[in-house]
Amino acid sequence: MAIFSYNRDIPDGPNNPSVDQPNMKINTNSTDDILQVDHVSFEALDGGTHKQVTLSSKNAAGAQVDPASTIYSDNGVADATHPQLWWRNSQRIFPISAVRAFCSFTSANGVLTIDNGFNVVSITGSAFTVATKTIDIVLETGTVNANVGNDNIAVFVFASNPTGITTGVSYSFADPTLTVNGLPTGRKANVLVMQI
Repeated sequence: MAIFSYNRDIPDGPNNPSVDQPNMKINTNSTDDILQVDHVSFEALDGGTHKQVTLSSKNAAGAQVDPASTIYSDNGVADATHPQLWWRNSQRIFPISAVRAFCSFTSANGVLTIDNGFNVVSITGSAFTVATKTIDIVLETGTVNANVGNDNIAVFVFASNPTGITTGVSYSFADPTLTVNGLPTGRKANVLVMQI
């Protein structure tokens, strides 16, 4: 994080503007510099729009009154030492960083192929036509907090174009590998990993 120089109460009414000019220049440049941290700054076609939102600390939001709401960073539920993103309105507080990983993949000729994914390194296992239908999804290290145990992880499995549905889908997690057993038979499946 940067420290931005700024001179308060400049220009000062009783002063000759030429006296305050060096401080006004510092203030003007600092205004541009601070805008550039999260925004596209001056003299750009998309000036004023966000490049990112930087949350430098954990700050729980106070009560909100309709129609106001706020997005903020506070202690994570799974690990209080790491911040988690939240949204608060006048009714409730909602975690918005619960999705840890997802992938959509197809099975063709005994090969599993990731169509798209987030925080997924690789996927291996039997094709959907094999009776065991077990896959290993290797997640990016640190995607989920493995220290709190599997009770804290929720895995959702969806199959499209199923030729038969198998009940009793189960999973286990040993960082960074998520093993899913009993996938429905079909050509495409989607796995969503959440942790609050």
